[in-house]
Amino acid sequence: MTEGEMKKVSAWIPQETLTKLEEKGYHNRAEAIRMGLEHLLMEFNRESNRESIKEPIRNPTESTENAVESSGIQYEIMKAQNEEIEIRHEIERTYLKKEIERLTVALQESPDPVELAEVRAHFTGHQRLLEEKDKTIEILNREVETLNIFAHYFKNVEVKQIEAPAAEKVKPWWKFW
Repeated sequence: MTEGEMKKVSAWIPQETLTKLEEKGYHNRAEAIRMGLEHLLMEFNRESNRESIKEPIRNPTESTENAVESSGIQYEIMKAQNEEIEIRHEIERTYLKKEIERLTVALQESPDPVELAEVRAHFTGHQRLLEEKDKTIEILNREVETLNIFAHYFKNVEVKQIEAPAAEKVKPWWKFW
């Protein structure tokens, strides 16, 4: 049932009845009340079926025997449901253990976040250096082209050399006349 189909009910129950319920294994009071009401409805359904079939009313001891048998059946049903819940829990535990192992391995294989941040910073620094190097190379290539143009110009220009003045004829010192 969904929550919208359910109604909240308050009940005053003697402490002795609650103690007996807990001794029998019914620790959830709401569930015990629900099962008791369902049992009461089943009894009403049985009585209405008896009246429609025109069965003679049975002995009160037989109804208590039936109640004991039905509570035994309910106990078996609850025991089977408990076992099913335990199996589900075990399956969920094994799934969660495997998931924890998988995540542990993934965490161990993943890089250290601090180390990764340092590597990224280092990588960013290298990228900036490479960009600066590329800009410098581009500037130097333009300068080389400019110098090549000047060199080509100066190769084509005829250079006129100025002649050095003729050496004077100097007489040696011992020839003074």
